[in-house]
Amino acid sequence: MERSIGMQGLMLILFIQRMQAEASVLFKPSFISDWYPATALNESLSLLIIDHNLREYPVKVDVQVKINEGGKDYIFSGLGSSQRDDDFPDRFGGVIYKYNDQHTQLSFPYERNHFYGSSGLAYTGSDGLYHGSTHILGPYVNGYVRTRVWLASDMSNIVLNTSLYMDNIQNYREISHGLGYYPDLLNVQTLLSNGYMSDGIGVVFISETDFGYNTLAGVLFGYDDTKVRLWVPSNFSTYYKAGGVFAAKDGYKLGYYMEGVVNILAWNIECSQQVFHKTITVGDNIIHDDVIQFPCPYDLSNYLISIQFKAPESETPNGGMLFNAAGTTQAKNGSMYGGIVYVYSENEVMIWRPVNGPVIYIGDRWGNGESKQTSYTADVIIRVYHLPLAECSYPETVGNGTLNVTGVIYGDNITYTCNLGYHHGGGDLFRTCGRDRQWSGIIPACIFNEQMSTNRTSTFLDFEQVRIDKKETSLYKRSLYSAKDNRYSSFVIGLSGVSILIAVLCFFILPDLITVFRHMCCFETIYQSKSLIK
Repeated sequence: MERSIGMQGLMLILFIQRMQAEASVLFKPSFISDWYPATALNESLSLLIIDHNLREYPVKVDVQVKINEGGKDYIFSGLGSSQRDDDFPDRFGGVIYKYNDQHTQLSFPYERNHFYGSSGLAYTGSDGLYHGSTHILGPYVNGYVRTRVWLASDMSNIVLNTSLYMDNIQNYREISHGLGYYPDLLNVQTLLSNGYMSDGIGVVFISETDFGYNTLAGVLFGYDDTKVRLWVPSNFSTYYKAGGVFAAKDGYKLGYYMEGVVNILAWNIECSQQVFHKTITVGDNIIHDDVIQFPCPYDLSNYLISIQFKAPESETPNGGMLFNAAGTTQAKNGSMYGGIVYVYSENEVMIWRPVNGPVIYIGDRWGNGESKQTSYTADVIIRVYHLPLAECSYPETVGNGTLNVTGVIYGDNITYTCNLGYHHGGGDLFRTCGRDRQWSGIIPACIFNEQMSTNRTSTFLDFEQVRIDKKETSLYKRSLYSAKDNRYSSFVIGLSGVSILIAVLCFFILPDLITVFRHMCCFETIYQSKSLIK
């Protein structure tokens, strides 16, 4: 439905928005893509590129995977790296992605080793790996995907920005951020050798040391109020180079990288944008909710769902550290694993924890066992942030022209019209608000129409200066001549006119003529009588 609001109403809305923007730091994406069909188990359909054309590396990317179950849409999240390939017959899921300054590449799993049906776009593991609702399971083969992209200008309240190098050998790092508090959002990106970036992960799905040719990879990170820790899996052996910072091969199509430059970014987000917060404790012997209802429906485009889990403060060495939950699982039987899996809809969040296993597990090849952790309980922290609609700035006015604005959010339009006496001299008379919050085209110009003005002035001067003799006009000359008209209709009209004229004359003059004639007769009689008397 098209929106059309009055100018005064639009100006009031814009004034309020600007006042709010001055009072807070808005956290909203520069780009939101359309939904694209996604299919697993099909090599020819396993790679999708979504252009954002922002010409700048994002500081945050959110890949949403939409699955319909029972007539209802649920959202899973993409993974920054795969921890396994199709060498195992166990079920797994995951949309893996990487990105640069032009687009995001997404890879959907397909199976080269013919374990048909074991992979999908998303998987909750609720059939034995994870405890939670069995309503959502998977692996889901078909669905839809889209991306949301934030630039540095979208998140100006940055409190941490640092970089370091990591690979399969330098696989454990710790930095002190010195903030003294937990930042609201912390993101880890790895710049790969091919110019793409991948995102860090928060869950260990596979940790085994006896299966070297599995492409185990990723940058695992956690943080607290003083520090950030990062783990990368090491190689199993010199021959099997199965560790590193990123992997999406053997059933994926994004490649494998052992090294990269890791960027650590953190921000604070205004409290006014946090619309929901809830913390629950999970563990084997703890009764907790698996489904957390929102107080009202949240639009899947204009909200960011954040799910984290926190290690118990009393447990070392990572007590009190926060880790990000995952939007799918790639765990397998026979290997230690941990983490929280989640999925959300507009009405609720659903969570799963490992069955009879640790909620937090870090060990074996991850960081060569540095700061390893096994915790069977954790606090799950659920936050929902409101993302204001991406709006364009109010369009500039054009001199000697008018504009009509349907609104200032994505898809709205401006139509410019030049005033009378001015013509379009460049720019675009029709512009559209884009996903990047910029108006398409450039501001038009309305230029004074000099030719039209010159013509009008010349015409005015000619009428003032030219004098024409009355006897030289065609009207006067036509009055001097008459022409015979031989048409019968003209004869009838003329005869009728003469008859009417005679009748009118007779009506008014005939009585007077009779009276005059009588007086004349009377005068003649008197004259004759006088002559006889004489």
